[in-house]
Amino acid sequence: MNDSIPYYFNVVGFSEISADTTLNTAKPVSSNTLVEFLDLTSVKVSPEIITNYSGDDFITYVLLFFLGIIAVIWHFLPDRLLMIFSLKTDYQYSRTGESNVSVPGNLITGFFWLNFIVVVSFFILIIVEKYYSGLIVAMTKIETLSIIVITLLCLIMYRTIIIFVASVVFRTKKMMKSQLIVGRNIQFITGLVLVPSILFLIYSNGSYLLYIMMVTVAVLQLVRLLKILIIGKSSTMFSTFHIILYLCTLELVPILVLTGLIVNDSVM
Repeated sequence: MNDSIPYYFNVVGFSEISADTTLNTAKPVSSNTLVEFLDLTSVKVSPEIITNYSGDDFITYVLLFFLGIIAVIWHFLPDRLLMIFSLKTDYQYSRTGESNVSVPGNLITGFFWLNFIVVVSFFILIIVEKYYSGLIVAMTKIETLSIIVITLLCLIMYRTIIIFVASVVFRTKKMMKSQLIVGRNIQFITGLVLVPSILFLIYSNGSYLLYIMMVTVAVLQLVRLLKILIIGKSSTMFSTFHIILYLCTLELVPILVLTGLIVNDSVM
């Protein structure tokens, strides 16, 4: 027991004294430092509201709206969608009931036209922003979208006028109606296909999906041209050469004019 007393004073006591000495030799915190730390009046808080808005949000809301209307039409009027995908040229819409009066379904037709114009404009905007961003560097997204919509409307009007003039000149009113119905249905199918595709493209950022969508739209337009060719060949008054000239006037001329305008604008 006597041996443990020196051990306590020499080892344990020495280490405690050394620890206390170490703590005491630490640099004391001055009162001025505490005052500066606690002086909240010298801290300036400048809140800044950062809006994380993207044009894709607007596109998403519009596409979801169209998708909801399409779902409602599919639920209550599935025959309308089936007739569009059947690509028939000789049908008429009619109401169910005692009345035998045929109705064109102008409201639904107008919606499908609106869906086609808006959705295809979004699709073209995505392509332009990805591959031709240098052409729109000085324009906002709204300005670019407005130009695309106006151009698309002008193209639709040009095709309609050419088809109508050709029917008047060659007295082919029935062929004109068949061609307008085929063209309308193909455009409606294009709009319907692009609605979910663009939604998935926006949030997946997949380049391969964009290529697939471009190929799909191109195939649909080729089907439209093939149907027009078949309609033209159904008449004996037109040769294959005449039909090809007609298709060039209908399709190639506006594309060449639009390409020339874009090239001239980029050079300037």
